[in-house]
Amino acid sequence: MKIIEIVVNEENELYNYIDTVDEGDYIEAYFGRCHLEGTVISKDGTFFRLDSDNDLIGLVELELSKVVNDLIEFVHTKSDGSTKTILKTVE
Repeated sequence: MKIIEIVVNEENELYNYIDTVDEGDYIEAYFGRCHLEGTVISKDGTFFRLDSDNDLIGLVELELSKVVNDLIEFVHTKSDGSTKTILKTVE
């Protein structure tokens, strides 16, 4: 697996990148003391519906634009496992 790290300085860079996220890919979003992760079931702009792969949690929804100010990292793994991209935010 190829691992790519990108430092994101502006929201637009993050939003441009998430256009490459497809259904079936795995994402992780770390913000504050919390994080969400799961397989992308559907995506509409910055809104994601994720399967948490956990029977207790089930499906989760993430509106990335609502937490972008608190976002620390956004991690995206392609469904074929070929690449893992880590986007880090800087203040």
